Amino acid sequence: MTGGVCVCVCVRLEQATKAAADIREKIDQQNTQLCDFEAEINMLRRRIEALTADKDKDKKQIAQLQDALNRARIVSSCRVSFYNTIQYNIRLLSR
Repeated sequence: MTGGVCVCVCVRLEQATKAAADIREKIDQQNTQLCDFEAEINMLRRRIEALTADKDKDKKQIAQLQDALNRARIVSSCRVSFYNTIQYNIRLLSR
């Protein structure tokens, strides 16, 4: 009977050792996957920072262009008004 118990214990020990090795392998795979995910997260954070910087730069440029456009509209409006005044005065003088 002692020999049978020893075989049974040895089989269980082998099963437990294999299960422990399988668990260690799974943990290693999960650690590798976790490292990959962390690297991807860091890359995405850097990409977000770059896009945010680009967005801020674009907003600043849009504001500058809008200011320039508004100044150009004012100048254009003044010129139209000035030429209309000149034409009106020419008509008055030619009567």
